[in-house]
Amino acid sequence: DETGLGLPLIQGFISKGSLTDRAAATKALMEVMSATRLWAPLTEASSLHSLASDRIDELQKEVEAEKREPGEAVPKRHRGKGQSPAEELLSATLDLWATTLQQCRKEVDDEGDLDPPTAEEFSAFLKASLFEFEAGSLTMRLGVVRLWKHTFAHFAEEKLAVCSLMGDDLRLRLVASIQDASIDQRSERLRRPALELAAALASDFAPGGGRELLARGLAVGVDASAPGSVVAPVASWLDKVDDTTAEICRDQLVA
Repeated sequence: DETGLGLPLIQGFISKGSLTDRAAATKALMEVMSATRLWAPLTEASSLHSLASDRIDELQKEVEAEKREPGEAVPKRHRGKGQSPAEELLSATLDLWATTLQQCRKEVDDEGDLDPPTAEEFSAFLKASLFEFEAGSLTMRLGVVRLWKHTFAHFAEEKLAVCSLMGDDLRLRLVASIQDASIDQRSERLRRPALELAAALASDFAPGGGRELLARGLAVGVDASAPGSVVAPVASWLDKVDDTTAEICRDQLVA
């Protein structure tokens, strides 16, 4: 019985052992859930990510407490270090959370379907993924953008009013992060999916859908009264896209 034995057993390993072992257990849990359609509630996916995040915070404090020469920078061993065990674990728990969100349906008609997320549930995911995007390495940023892209595409298909699931502060941070990723000079591999995400949002014309989310985030960001705004108007944003990415992503820019 997977519900009574298998899933709790695997979940137990997510909070034990090395970060690498925890990441492997998280991936195994998602494989079992996907195969059996026994998806845990969103609150459970949120808790698993919080457990991973808290453990990495503990390890980071240990690094910060180490003795070092005056002026010596604290090394990046966990968050911010590409393909570190910490980022591998955080990527796995965010992937599980995003995949669980993608089981939410406007009309629940299958045993494996979940109810649409509440604003609190979806905002929790966005806050966590935005935090990891902002603190993470290039690899983490790419992973988060791809998770956003898949999640928002699912919501558009289900015609879920995603704009109403977050406040202005989250819309602003999301749009700022998409813009930042789309002009990141370090990698075209990040710029391209970020533009594809922006185009997907802009193409979702449903009431309260992605286009409204993008428009409201931009409106808040370019408002002169918004302190410390890091969001650029659309024309200025697209002017910053490099020629190579612009050529590759011509269809996305037209959207």
